[in-house]
Amino acid sequence: VIEAMASGTPVIAMPFALGGLGVIDGEHLLVASDAREMAAKVVRILCDRKLARGLATNARALVERNYSWERSVADLERIYELAIKKARGGLETPPISSAAEARMAD
Repeated sequence: VIEAMASGTPVIAMPFALGGLGVIDGEHLLVASDAREMAAKVVRILCDRKLARGLATNARALVERNYSWERSVADLERIYELAIKKARGGLETPPISSAAEARMAD
């Protein structure tokens, strides 16, 4: 899902594929709960180019903001710092971004 969003493609996905991504239905992508709804949303995107462009633009911006290599490395560094500090006796820890927390929860 993240790769499709990063490529600038409008995305339609089932709810189980979205765990922890922080996406909003109708803003970053469309969510379909069954095959019939999926087909209807595909037709909707094909017929509404403005919607398709908006979803694709918003989704790509979300990916660039939350899933860049720089952001991933920074989040990983914070996670390592947190683990080291906890192992050394639980010193005050820096905050972890919501994207990193979501990845840790999965």
